[in-house]
Amino acid sequence: MLSELPKKEADEVRLDMPAYGQLWAAGFLIVVEHWEDDWSLPEDSKDETFVDACLDPFYALITPEADWTSEERKLNRDEHVASAIWGAYDLPRILARPRLRPARPDPQRARTWPQ
Repeated sequence: MLSELPKKEADEVRLDMPAYGQLWAAGFLIVVEHWEDDWSLPEDSKDETFVDACLDPFYALITPEADWTSEERKLNRDEHVASAIWGAYDLPRILARPRLRPARPDPQRARTWPQ
């Protein structure tokens, strides 16, 4: 569609377009923030570093490339997108592990328990 526009207008449209992967990463992070309680880890969890590493590419993708840290510049945008895709697969696996819940006896059974 850009090829149908005059060159000057096409260049202006390109300047206003979000960077590759930026909207997807922003949407993913909105979901993570919205359901923050479902994504939370127990305090002092050994998985916290893993979760941070999975989310880092998403933060890089929503940041303009000019503002990337030297660590983020080691990868190009395509590599950050690839890392974010893998992170999107890995995060639910680590965070969806069953957590222990307090035992609550069935009220019907509880009546027959010895006092």
